[in-house]
Amino acid sequence: MKISVVDSLVSSIIVSRELEYIILDRTLHILESSSNSARFSEFPEAVTIGRDVRVGFPELCGTEDIIESIARGDCQNFKLQSLAKHNPKTAEICYVDLYIGYVPAETVSERRIILLLEDTTEQSSIQQKLFQKVNESSLLETAWSESQAYLNKIINSMADALIVTDGEGIIKKINPAARSMFGYGERDPIDRPISMLSPEFDRLPKSSQTSNSSVDLFRDIEISCTTQAGKNIIVSFSCSQLKTEFSDVPDLVYLGKDITKRVRSQARLLKSLEKEKKLNEFKSNFVSAISSEIRTPLNTLLLASELLKDIHREERDEIVKSIEVNVRRLAQIVEDVLTIAQTEMATDSPGADCVDVTRCCREIVNQIQLGLGDSQRLKFVETDPIEVSIDLKIVEYILTNLIGNVIKYSLSNIEISVKRDRFDRELFLEVFDPDYYLPREERENLLSANNTSNLSGMGLELALVQKYVEIHGGRIELESQVGTGTVFRVVLPVSSYTIGDR
Repeated sequence: MKISVVDSLVSSIIVSRELEYIILDRTLHILESSSNSARFSEFPEAVTIGRDVRVGFPELCGTEDIIESIARGDCQNFKLQSLAKHNPKTAEICYVDLYIGYVPAETVSERRIILLLEDTTEQSSIQQKLFQKVNESSLLETAWSESQAYLNKIINSMADALIVTDGEGIIKKINPAARSMFGYGERDPIDRPISMLSPEFDRLPKSSQTSNSSVDLFRDIEISCTTQAGKNIIVSFSCSQLKTEFSDVPDLVYLGKDITKRVRSQARLLKSLEKEKKLNEFKSNFVSAISSEIRTPLNTLLLASELLKDIHREERDEIVKSIEVNVRRLAQIVEDVLTIAQTEMATDSPGADCVDVTRCCREIVNQIQLGLGDSQRLKFVETDPIEVSIDLKIVEYILTNLIGNVIKYSLSNIEISVKRDRFDRELFLEVFDPDYYLPREERENLLSANNTSNLSGMGLELALVQKYVEIHGGRIELESQVGTGTVFRVVLPVSSYTIGDR
């Protein structure tokens, strides 16, 4: 075969792509080759005319049938890509693409085989680097996916609420615990402001001056929140800002724990402690007051007993009368102490009967008036009969002690009245002194449930009234103005009552 034939067929391709070539006969022996074709063989000395090409290029071993089918025209061409070749002189590795074709001839038997050799070292290196980058990216993507899945498992298994917002407070992520805590099972709070949970979030810090990527803004702040169902809960929130490479404004990460039960338990405990403290103060002051109340009649009795030794008979009757009065006073004090003790231990409301409160109160006022004589006048304001389902003993004791407390310091006539509210649900027992004024500080002190600091001055009556009213579920109201007088009002709830002849 003449080189001119090769040139006419492949010279343009060879020159343009810088290819080397080798022409073979049908037995794969070299007939012709380009000057630099041997550089692609690991055995360059074997790439000479007349030698079997398979010695220089062992990769062709096993391809004989393919090459023969190409020579017959059954197959157009064949290609071996990226063959790694080690240059023994330079110790370098190059990569070669080997194309197998045939040189056209007049007959099939005259056809020759042509090998085209192309140096693809640079291209293969780029492909290898690209493949390596793809592998690295794939590994990074896999690692990132696994990290995200691991992080999501941690977040989703947290018992505490986790809420992530942007710098403006718009919710970006919320875990199942937060959805459950605030009642967002199906409704998605994503892209909504966190202030919908509580307006207090708008007043909390949202940034820090530090350049750290993560910093705590606040810890364990109690916030009153509202669930989707409108229920109020108390949540202890901590917040950190988290700076990312994707935004200059850091995200905010909130961690919340529902402490509603704990706060309410603490409130109940504090209330119990305060109640116990007041009770202890009450007992201490009560003992002091009782001591003062008892000391006066005892001193009177001692003095009277001493006087009896040295006085005449005509003066003795008056002293005996004084002794009798003070003994009764002591007996009443003891009775009052026992009553208060029983009241403290009472757990059930006393039994109730249907009574005419108007008539009962009138009789009580008349009995007290008989004991007063003409020194003071009690005026009962008449009203229509009011029949109430209530314990008569409570009404009697409340009214007696309330009147007794007022008349000790009143110099004018006192008015007593029984009234009802417009809805027939409450009963009012009022004792009115038109001339007596009680300053605001003393009023507030008197109406304190555990106050006994003024018992020696005001007597035990008001303390007893307060306790009895509390047992019956009522309350005491006190109104006092200069020039108009003072009203003690006891308000008692009633189950039913009938107004006769209105």
